[in-house]
Amino acid sequence: MKTSLFFILFITNSIIAQVKQKETATVYLNYPEYSVKVNVLNSVKKFQAKTYLTYYWYSSNRIMETQGGYEGKILDGPYTAFYLSNNLKEKGSFKKGLKTGEWTTWFQNGKIHEMNNWKNGLKTGVSKTFNNEGVLIREADFKYGQLNGCQIDYENGKVIDKKKFKKGVEVSVKDTLHKNSNEKKDILVTEQKTNETKVEVINKDKLTEPKQTVEKKKKEPANKTKVKKIKKSKLKETTPKLENPKQKKAKTPLKEKLKSVFKKKEKSPKAEPPKSETK
Repeated sequence: MKTSLFFILFITNSIIAQVKQKETATVYLNYPEYSVKVNVLNSVKKFQAKTYLTYYWYSSNRIMETQGGYEGKILDGPYTAFYLSNNLKEKGSFKKGLKTGEWTTWFQNGKIHEMNNWKNGLKTGVSKTFNNEGVLIREADFKYGQLNGCQIDYENGKVIDKKKFKKGVEVSVKDTLHKNSNEKKDILVTEQKTNETKVEVINKDKLTEPKQTVEKKKKEPANKTKVKKIKKSKLKETTPKLENPKQKKAKTPLKEKLKSVFKKKEKSPKAEPPKSETK
């Protein structure tokens, strides 16, 4: 049983492999300066091409590339190009006519020229460019086929130029600095607002306590005034009314004078006329 199962699996795998091989075919092309080895689809499969993508296809013993369409056999599978010296010139892979995965190009001396990453026909990730001595001269970030991020140029291992891009458009350093300053200002404003709210809350908490003390202080003098009023009223009730000493002094001498006058009159007898003696 086991041997029969293995035999059946082997046959099925071989059939599938033959079918796949029939779907694609390896094509060899010779050009004046280089040669190409590439896989293409045997049958012309038609599908709706996207206008913003570049398709690679094979026709009339040539590899063609057009944007937004194709007319021939689509490249599908590994791609390798060689110099006449049989040294590598370019290597990568296609999927349904679109570049995919890692692609590398070389100079004739064998030094790497470029290293790029592709996804569904669009350059993505970090792209590196080298000179013919293998020294890095440029490094850039891509996203969906557009420069998005930093692009740095080098000379003798030192940075000589640095640019920033967003969706394929260069963003000046001043704009980025201005944006960063605005962002910092916004952060500072928000922090100030939060601090102000905190201070307001603290002040409110602090102000509520002294209000109570102020009210107490206000109440205390009111009680004192009441006490003073009560004391004054009590003093008025307890203390008898005194007459003005000036009036007493004015009245007493008149009475005494009158009394003294009447007393003198009573005491003094009536003077009788002297009797004349007759001789």
